[in-house]
Amino acid sequence: APYRAPLLLIPVSLKRSSVRAGFRLARHDDEVRINPTLLEMLRENYRLRMPELEAELPLDESGYDVDGIFRIVQRHVKELRGWEVVPDVVLSAFTFTEYLLWKGLSRPG
Repeated sequence: APYRAPLLLIPVSLKRSSVRAGFRLARHDDEVRINPTLLEMLRENYRLRMPELEAELPLDESGYDVDGIFRIVQRHVKELRGWEVVPDVVLSAFTFTEYLLWKGLSRPG
């Protein structure tokens, strides 16, 4: 089975005005970021870096340039067998605890 990993992490929250009201998805104040675990895995396993995404994320007239970010990643992984960028959106709960643990265990000393 193929592995899947999110590329962009966009913090959101589910809100509702009362118990009887429906939920509303709202953008959280935290910053949008590239999945740091994915970037680290690409660096460690494939010696692949994406300098264009290591600082500020590219912007367009509507905010973050999601299409541009996807194109950057597609360009970098195109030579990696079995890798592709799929423009799907998934709502899920992610934690950075696993990334920090993985990063600590994968580095010597």
